[in-house]
Amino acid sequence: MQLLRKEKELVVTDTQAALLMRMSNATIDRMLKGARSTMLPHGRTHTKPGSLLKSQIPMRT
Repeated sequence: MQLLRKEKELVVTDTQAALLMRMSNATIDRMLKGARSTMLPHGRTHTKPGSLLKSQIPMRT
């Protein structure tokens, strides 16, 4: 977090930074659940089918 604040990527006060550092990973995950669901594509996988990779993998038949 210190690097983000130094590079001006994250603008928070010292009090807010202290509270964020005390927050558990599980709490952060719960807080960001709604925002993450809008960013990620739905489904089981994020890859798309294509023949380029398939032609590069040798297979014995």
